[in-house]
Formats: sequence, C-alpha cells, structure tokens
Amino acid sequence: MCQANRFQNAQAINTSLNHLYDLLARDRISARRASTLAYISSLLLRTLPAIDKDTDRGIIDRDPDSPAHDDPVSCAGSSTGRGVESEGTVRS
Repeated sequence: MCQANRFQNAQAINTSLNHLYDLLARDRISARRASTLAYISSLLLRTLPAIDKDTDRGIIDRDPDSPAHDDPVSCAGSSTGRGVESEGTVRS
C-alpha cells in the first residue's frame, strides 16, 4: 500500500470516501468506525487550502515522519505519486 501523498488532494479523499461508503453499505465495517473515518476525511479536506497556501509560499513540512511532499514519484507503480488503493480491505 502506498502511503506517501495518499490524502493530499480532494480526489484522493473522495475516492477514499467512496470506498468507505461501499464498505459500510456491504456491512464490512461498523457505522461508528465509518463515522470516525468520515470525520477524519472532513478534517483532511479542511486542511487542503492551507497546505496549498503553504506550498505557494515555499513552506514545506520538515517532519521526517510525514509523507514526501516534494517527491512526486515516491510510490512505486503510481504515475502521480498519489496512489489510492483500488481494492482495499478495512478491518473493524
């Protein structure tokens, strides 16, 4: 699973929410877990404009544990570096 830059754009978060909806509809995860993950997704979406502003100003995250923001090919097999699992399993 590719972790770097996984939720760095609205499309990736939307794809994740689509998978979350599917898992909930098929009763693969609990409603409580789905609610928690949806809330986290909303927080991620809220931070995207601030990340864009920081990037425009040349501010980058120097945290060694954070995803590689300036390495667009950090995920093997992904042309954009923003890979999202197409077939994922979420365990509750």
